[in-house]
Amino acid sequence: MFTIPRIFEEIWAGVRPFFIKIAIDFLITASLWVGLYLFKIMANLMPIPGWAGELVVHIHSAGTVAAVVIFMWYSILDIIELKGTKLICWAW
Repeated sequence: MFTIPRIFEEIWAGVRPFFIKIAIDFLITASLWVGLYLFKIMANLMPIPGWAGELVVHIHSAGTVAAVVIFMWYSILDIIELKGTKLICWAW
């Protein structure tokens, strides 16, 4: 018969590999985001006028979206790796 601590140990044993992989993916994404945030602070401290400044803002926005996409992509690949299945996609 299972006791409550034993149940939590089994749940943690099943969740732990996913948690570790997603935490690593999150740290990678967070470091990218922090770099982009520092870039934004620099852009605010030293504004660039005209179309070049607008280009910098758009590149920063695209980088922020790319960081989230990278996090999602790494998370999906890690989950597939841990589950031992292949991604079924007709486009690939």
